[in-house]
Amino acid sequence: MKLAADTNILFTFFWKHSLLRIILTEKHLQLISPEYALNEILCYREEIKKKAKLSREEFNKIFAELQQHVIFVPVSEYQNNMKEAATAIKISTLTEDEKKEIIYDIDFLALSLKLNCLLWSNDALLKKQKKIPVITTKELIDLLAELR
Repeated sequence: MKLAADTNILFTFFWKHSLLRIILTEKHLQLISPEYALNEILCYREEIKKKAKLSREEFNKIFAELQQHVIFVPVSEYQNNMKEAATAIKISTLTEDEKKEIIYDIDFLALSLKLNCLLWSNDALLKKQKKIPVITTKELIDLLAELR
């Protein structure tokens, strides 16, 4: 199964006993994310290190491991889907705060549209659009349990 994952999901890879780490060991899952998610992770590096209680070396090791498990796709491969993703989210109907929150999620939705795959996100605003199914962590756990 192919899944696109948003950055908040990827952040959890740094936590000990991370569900994401466990899920990535499942051979039937392929996780994909926009390349810019790597930059977003690096922007929040200090916060991640603090919350996960990691040294710089531990962070770097886990960051390299994440890159081995997830396919990071450059925007050039899904940029033709950006307008469709923005339309699906119906940005014009959102409040200013919602717009600030959702603007970075358009890439994840566009990538999902390009690859015709589920999007793994716990973002309620993404769940409201109807173009691509968005699966929460709980829903993914339930789905994986059914597949066993």
